[in-house]
Amino acid sequence: MKPCSTNRKPIAWLALGVLNAHQERSLRVHLESCAGCRQYLEAISSVKEQLGATEIRSDIATSESFHQKVVATLRAEGSA
Repeated sequence: MKPCSTNRKPIAWLALGVLNAHQERSLRVHLESCAGCRQYLEAISSVKEQLGATEIRSDIATSESFHQKVVATLRAEGSA
């Protein structure tokens, strides 16, 4: 099952714990009746936990072009 397209970002924000109380309540009400969105929340929450458990290494260096691509992608998403 797929999540509702309008709820993908809010579900990610819920998993990160950054929604305000009203937004969280509204989304949790929706999650009670939408299996696709519940599954998406479970998947996003799992990824968040795995990333949080990952060892942070300081010996890995990235190129300038990598940073430029990341910034360009973020800007493109922000304007969409």
